[in-house]
Amino acid sequence: MIRIAVCDDEEIYLEMIQKLIKNLELSYKTRISVNTYKNGYKLLEAMASKRFHIFLIDIEMPDIDGMALSQKINKIRPNSIIIFVTNFVDYWQKGYEVRAFRYILKSQLRRELARCINDAVKELISSASPSYTIKVFGEEIPIPISEILYFTVKKRMITACTSTKSYCFYNTLEAIEEDLGMWGFVRCHKGYLVNCSQIASLKYNTITLKNKLQLPLSRIHSKETRKVFFMINS
Repeated sequence: MIRIAVCDDEEIYLEMIQKLIKNLELSYKTRISVNTYKNGYKLLEAMASKRFHIFLIDIEMPDIDGMALSQKINKIRPNSIIIFVTNFVDYWQKGYEVRAFRYILKSQLRRELARCINDAVKELISSASPSYTIKVFGEEIPIPISEILYFTVKKRMITACTSTKSYCFYNTLEAIEEDLGMWGFVRCHKGYLVNCSQIASLKYNTITLKNKLQLPLSRIHSKETRKVFFMINS
């Protein structure tokens, strides 16, 4: 899942951007979630518990302006994509100081936003690691994402399962889903995170993987799992 944060002190633009993003058609088979903030400090507070990949930020805001906010975001999430949404072209040169991905004039949102978001997602996915690195007894082990079938948890111990090997390490399914959601990993059960590209079929309460292994599918996670599965395989 690609997580987008929108920060603007004007409610009308928050609502417009959120609606445009929810209605756009992505070139990539991934899901998008949007959170909106009227204050830059509220966004920074939210970043303590939420991991955003793309930020759409107004430049002129009363409490903390977009440039200062972007500098703080870069310190917290160095690989984030920042897009400035503004009424003024005067700030374009300053955007290089915070490595802004792009500018959109508010008057051109309806025309430019879809293309900009698609380009941002393309940049994000192409720059993301094709491997997921875990730490086992202090040793960092990269696992090719395409080879991972699923993750499961027992207490705090995670097991990453591929077709040939299993790896045990400490983490949470929530944290792993944050990292791998854009690659089609989805929570199918409270104790399982499955790679939807490895699913062969879905039944009422069972997932059958391409290697014939079966995983549980809980009622509460069924709708989202099916949604991602059909998106990945359409």
